[in-house]
Amino acid sequence: GRGGAGDGSDSTCIVACEVAYWGGWDLFEEDTREPLAATLDCLIQGPEGLGIMVHEVRDAVREASLFDMIRAKGLIIQREQPLGEDELVEGQIGVWVLRRAAILAGSVRGQSQ
Repeated sequence: GRGGAGDGSDSTCIVACEVAYWGGWDLFEEDTREPLAATLDCLIQGPEGLGIMVHEVRDAVREASLFDMIRAKGLIIQREQPLGEDELVEGQIGVWVLRRAAILAGSVRGQSQ
């Protein structure tokens, strides 16, 4: 269970660096995307929960599918670096911030009032 996570009494910052890459060296090894998405989902909780993900793009299509899995868990992903909307290409280093979708939407509503 999550044991009280999300009640706002604790803050958590998760830093994940170079965890998106999987070389596929062995076809019989478990794919790491779903366990990574589940772990981030479990750890990033409540209004103060925050994740920072940094990695070098090595397989843009595979890494985009990881982001889809993370979004399906209810997390918002915002790219901080490099700025812009262009898709990153192999060799670029990206920095993304992850937060709970409902928390982000609530903070935006609170700012507009």
